[in-house]
Amino acid sequence: GDLFDSLFVFENYPVSKTLSETSWSITFEDIQASEHTNYPLDITIVADKDGILIKFNYNAGLLASGYVSAMLGHFHRAIRQIVGSGQQAKISEITILGG
Repeated sequence: GDLFDSLFVFENYPVSKTLSETSWSITFEDIQASEHTNYPLDITIVADKDGILIKFNYNAGLLASGYVSAMLGHFHRAIRQIVGSGQQAKISEITILGG
């Protein structure tokens, strides 16, 4: 396969904030964007005023839903350890498998 078969994106541009804080002659509401990649799996993280949204998008023709669900569970477990640590988490102490 290719060197990189997956894509991880962290979107950190304040589009909603920019649109709401500027005086415009037209109004924008419920703005949504859709992006497409040619990777078997991409993970997108979007920060907005309501919190953080994490999206797993995958090619169902190449990856089984059970496999992606397992990866999502591992990702969720790692994030909970990082956020729940109450301090800076060490990478060596983060586990993704149940224990």
